[in-house]
Amino acid sequence: MTADLRVELPAEDIEGLEFAAFLAAADASLSNLAHKRAPLRRVVVSADVPRASVCPLGGPERHPAAVGLRAPVEWNTVAAIHVDEAEAAEEVRAAIGGDSAALRRLEDRDLLWYAPQERPSLVAELERGKAVSSGSLLEPFRVVLFDLDGVLTPTAEIHRRAWSALFSEYLSGRGAAPFEDSDYFEYIDGRPRNEGVRALLASRGLTLPAGEPSDPPDAETVAGLGNRKNSLFTSAIAADGVAAYPGTADVLQRLAQADKSLGVVSSSANARAVLEAAGLVELFDVVVDGQVARNEGLAGKPAPDTFAFAAVRLGAAAGEAVVIEDAVAGVAAGRAGGFGLVVGVDRGTGAARLINAGADVVVGDLSELLAYGYNGRG
Repeated sequence: MTADLRVELPAEDIEGLEFAAFLAAADASLSNLAHKRAPLRRVVVSADVPRASVCPLGGPERHPAAVGLRAPVEWNTVAAIHVDEAEAAEEVRAAIGGDSAALRRLEDRDLLWYAPQERPSLVAELERGKAVSSGSLLEPFRVVLFDLDGVLTPTAEIHRRAWSALFSEYLSGRGAAPFEDSDYFEYIDGRPRNEGVRALLASRGLTLPAGEPSDPPDAETVAGLGNRKNSLFTSAIAADGVAAYPGTADVLQRLAQADKSLGVVSSSANARAVLEAAGLVELFDVVVDGQVARNEGLAGKPAPDTFAFAAVRLGAAAGEAVVIEDAVAGVAAGRAGGFGLVVGVDRGTGAARLINAGADVVVGDLSELLAYGYNGRG
């Protein structure tokens, strides 16, 4: 039970608070059905999970009972499953379509109670009543757009080391506060290179002229520092090579076999070279990187422009596409663009920060995308 819910309903006892949370979950289940091809029946799963497994959600519109999940809910923690009876399907359909009278009728309906041990028979019943098998979290969507560094390849760590090497020396020589790991996530991760330079310098009260893209790495300009960092990054790639995260190619191939169009949207100007080095480039239908963004005049993340451009190139509206990101700026871009699903991949940013930035769900590995069945925003 959340502290916010206790503040919202101070007169309620524990049973009243639990019932209020239950009703909120039923409403969230209804809103989820609006963009998922699933049985038209609300489902509420009651589970006992450690407090450490959830995180608070930000934003003025969130329900006071809502929390984010740091990890998928394990079935051995489930206490009960509550599901609409089959006869409620038409009212659910009407409520999703905006029929307020149907919504009020649903509020008066009791959901049926099932013990966790009844899950196999309940799943079979729901499958029989489903027009199209959902298959996975991504099944309803035609297009899947991936960030690169930290999502497909562990190159985010190489970027972090390059930025650290650059700014450790640069800041030390100017008497500024030293570069910390948290600075990467706060000011740099997911942003176009030169925007990251500006943001980090601004955090130390420093400014530099913008310079030109062709500035040499030793130039005292934003572009010069950005090019110096890029030189450190490309040298590390040349020396050590690049390998995708284990299982990444299998996930991509399975999505392609399911007729998904796949794209990469990265702020890095090195995206195509990294994909080629990792042996992944042939699996993608479109690559929108920092160079494409500059050529097309696209604003970088957290603006949604690069993701929107990729979706259009693949013939999809934003609502038909999924954005998969490990950076706060990238998640915020996906949310701002109105994409059908925004998935955060927690490689160190933190599940709470990703959810607060707008992720619908947070996973620790891409393999979870093929089996994950819960919406992480409630």
